[in-house]
Amino acid sequence: MFKSPSIKHTILNLGGWAAFLAVSVVTWQFVDSVVNSDALSAYRQRPSELSDRDGVIVKDFQLKSYVGDRLATEVLVDEATIWTDRSTIELVGLRDGKFYGEDKKEYMFTAGRAEYGTYAKSILAKDGVRIWNKSMDLKSAGFLYDHVGKQVQVNGDVTGKLDEGDLISKNVVLYLDPDSISTGELSWKGMLELQSGQKTPWQVNAEKSTIKNGIYTYIKARGQDKDTLVISDKMVWDREKDIVTAEGNVQYFGVDANMSCDKAVIERKIGKATLTGKVVNMLVKPEDSAPKQTGIPPVVPLVPDSIASSRPQQGGGNQDDPVRSSDNIRQYPIAMRAEKIEYWYRKGERRAILTGDPFARQELGALQWREVSANKAEYDGEAEYLVLRSAGTQRVRLKNSTGDDLTATYMKVSTQKGNDEMEAEGLTGTVMIDENELPERPGGGSGGGGTTGSTGSTGGGLSGPIRGGR
Repeated sequence: MFKSPSIKHTILNLGGWAAFLAVSVVTWQFVDSVVNSDALSAYRQRPSELSDRDGVIVKDFQLKSYVGDRLATEVLVDEATIWTDRSTIELVGLRDGKFYGEDKKEYMFTAGRAEYGTYAKSILAKDGVRIWNKSMDLKSAGFLYDHVGKQVQVNGDVTGKLDEGDLISKNVVLYLDPDSISTGELSWKGMLELQSGQKTPWQVNAEKSTIKNGIYTYIKARGQDKDTLVISDKMVWDREKDIVTAEGNVQYFGVDANMSCDKAVIERKIGKATLTGKVVNMLVKPEDSAPKQTGIPPVVPLVPDSIASSRPQQGGGNQDDPVRSSDNIRQYPIAMRAEKIEYWYRKGERRAILTGDPFARQELGALQWREVSANKAEYDGEAEYLVLRSAGTQRVRLKNSTGDDLTATYMKVSTQKGNDEMEAEGLTGTVMIDENELPERPGGGSGGGGTTGSTGSTGGGLSGPIRGGR
């Protein structure tokens, strides 16, 4: 770091006997000759008469620094002051500056003032700087060019443009060899093009980030557009492919569902998110709404089978039992879990595929609930139906608080309000029936012999409304 006196103070210190030299040149080669030839050598013979406040002023020249025979940086300078010890040069009015990397990467720059270290060939710029190229345009209070380290440290608060988006950041570092960028705290917002050709906003906030070869890596990140909000420990964005990969404590918030997982891959161009992990939790919201950060509870059965089997069965249900109705399917949240969820989230394309022991549960309040498990689940949010598939010994299973417990090899259930249609294959299980709804036998008595449960199976398939009376 350099501490240089002001030109005004230097002039005052020269007094009547210390001649202050002013010259004009057009290249640094002249400045270099001044430094090496020592224009103040005559005064050095009289140490008592020469102060370290004395120096030489050079105007209108070009400063260049090399790595071997390769040009590393160059800049035009309005005025420079070379101090007595020649270790520091005070620069004023830096313009048309360029930093060069080995891969021909260029950054242009300007600065109001700077200090040039003749030994380290460093530039400490201040009084407002600008650094830019075809993909960025940054402004800050100053920067430090480290010639040996081949990097430019843009100090303090940084604002401007990066890849056609608005950037607010701190402590940006430009690495010239190999070419990359790192930042401290960051906020970026811009428009990105989708596969359809339309553009959509994308905003990222992070504690720090790196950019290399078109890959953006964010730490403690939050990414958001109009359809999704993603929060994770680490987020990697491939800008060219427009794919976001989030890892570590991932939370995903969408228009109609919120999810948590270990890893999420979001293909923004096609509007698809693939979530994986030991457990992927998904909460289907009661009604569609803008993405909003909320809690995503873990999904567990209310009562495990080992405990439920030892409890007395509940009373029979009737046709109007809310747990058998699809009218209220979107009135209550649905908690789901699986090992993998593929989710297409854009309006008009919304659907999901759940694999790896998918399970879903819906609480209707007042100890009323319904749940379903399968080997694979396919949900179409536009056509509003759910397909459940079995595999091997794992069958599709439906249970509810009324006591119904059904299994099948295949099941398709409508999720549309007012539509109770269901298709099933290999259906077997128990359906609880209210005794008051059983038909009377000829001569008196109910047709079911007073039972509240019915167990049976269908060898083929079943199709029709979930409840009667339609």
